[in-house]
Amino acid sequence: MTDSTHARCRPGALLLGLLVGLTALASPALASAQACCTATGAGEFSVVGRCQDSVLATQLTYQRGAGSFSDDGDYRSLDHAQVNDLIVSVGGGFRPFHQRLQVYGSVPLRLQHRSFEATGSDLRLGPGDAAAAVRWTALQDSMGEISLDAPKSLVPFLDLYAGLKVPTGRAPEDTVATTGADITGDGAWQLMTGAKVSKFLDTKHVLGAQASYSHRLARTIEKPDGGTTDFAPAGEVDLQVSYLHIHDLFWSWGLNSSFKFAGETVADGEPVPDSETRRLRFGGHITHGFEFPFWEATLSVSADAWWNGASSNVPFVGPAASLTLRRQFL
Repeated sequence: MTDSTHARCRPGALLLGLLVGLTALASPALASAQACCTATGAGEFSVVGRCQDSVLATQLTYQRGAGSFSDDGDYRSLDHAQVNDLIVSVGGGFRPFHQRLQVYGSVPLRLQHRSFEATGSDLRLGPGDAAAAVRWTALQDSMGEISLDAPKSLVPFLDLYAGLKVPTGRAPEDTVATTGADITGDGAWQLMTGAKVSKFLDTKHVLGAQASYSHRLARTIEKPDGGTTDFAPAGEVDLQVSYLHIHDLFWSWGLNSSFKFAGETVADGEPVPDSETRRLRFGGHITHGFEFPFWEATLSVSADAWWNGASSNVPFVGPAASLTLRRQFL
């Protein structure tokens, strides 16, 4: 941020802006403060906001498996089956040395229900895969209206990040439940890097684009007969686009879409046929700030695209809903 923008994001200026907003029409300074503090996306519940020094957050998510995609991209509904997941995630982040730098992470706890005609029903509870990352804001948006006569108004926010995902959940090869209800993790250590671009078209409308790559480390899997398999899952690319509308200091909403894809898995040095994956999802969210600027709640929903060819090799797809509560510190 510029020095003037950063000054508007300090606690005293934010409280003054709120007071002015309650007694008069919103001023440009107030609009900049509101934009600064409500520009965090729904999928970044543990990321520190632009104006904050740290955040503590919890998220409750419900996911329902309504269908699956085969390796050739055909969608099939899950008839005579039930797949339900309830995930409680806790996370947070802080800025350790510099206003542009932050460290953040999250840990999930998963309650999973699986019921199939052939294998019966199971309900299992266990930790998911924990994750942590560092993020650096390389470019700062002025958060004002775009003007071709003002080149600085064309500069977006650019966030660069790198992280680690730890296989703290139960891997697929370690399942002991016939339904697989106890599989709560991917099983692989993952190294991730990415970039996010956010551009304010004016003080109320924000466009975003994000790209990341996750490299999943190879591992050795023990076979039931006592042998082993050298298993190397393919790296995964995640592309996202988003739109955010900032209504006022207390309300904002947005839309987003994501597309993930990965190449062939390799086992014992040989590619596994038809093991490529892809997944297309759409979502939206609404955020309400109460006791501004310290407390914030977000309700988000998402669902997989259901037409043939939209995804492939995804065992369970369907709708999801999340409720996030954030406590922000200035």
